Amino acid sequence: MDVSIELVTSLGKAALATASVAAFVVGTLLLAYGAVMLCCVPGYPGESFWQRERILYGLVPLCVAITVFTLVAWALIRLRRINLNGMYRMTFWVVISSLAIIWAGTMMAVLLHSGR
Repeated sequence: MDVSIELVTSLGKAALATASVAAFVVGTLLLAYGAVMLCCVPGYPGESFWQRERILYGLVPLCVAITVFTLVAWALIRLRRINLNGMYRMTFWVVISSLAIIWAGTMMAVLLHSGR
């Protein structure tokens, strides 16, 4: 009886670990997309910054990304694979890697737009 409960628990942990990796990837993509849409998409000269489209396509993905990262941290703590200090380190590296992805994407877009 204990073997079957342990097997179900280990399968549940494997599924939770797989889901947290997938959620981390989705969160990183949402963070990059939301930041680029919020900060780098130009508007018309003299246009107000707080347009409906910028809020919808920029701020909403950023908030969803923060929620996803919170759920990933919860899953990793639940799996006992990370402690509070590890969570802070993971968050730091998530921010650094996301900024690097955003910077690289912006530079590629600028190079493609300039025709070089």
